[in-house]
Amino acid sequence: MLVTGPAGKYYGRIWYFRDISERKHAEERVRQSDALQRSIADHIPALIAYVDASQTYRFANAAYEALFGLAPERIIGRTMRECSSRRA
Repeated sequence: MLVTGPAGKYYGRIWYFRDISERKHAEERVRQSDALQRSIADHIPALIAYVDASQTYRFANAAYEALFGLAPERIIGRTMRECSSRRA
């Protein structure tokens, strides 16, 4: 931030820093937890998914690839109807 005085005369700058290391550590812990959960779900020989109230896939494990012919990352964001029509 620039510091100015009367008539806009420049006096200097004020710097403001915030330590965000704790937030970055928390974000990394969440990423690691998500990766672990995905790894566990992908190694279970069953269909595991999270579908929201609008019937849109928010999570699908690797077993869905065999069922729908789509990698899980391509199922996310699609509705159940869209995916089931691919099987027909």
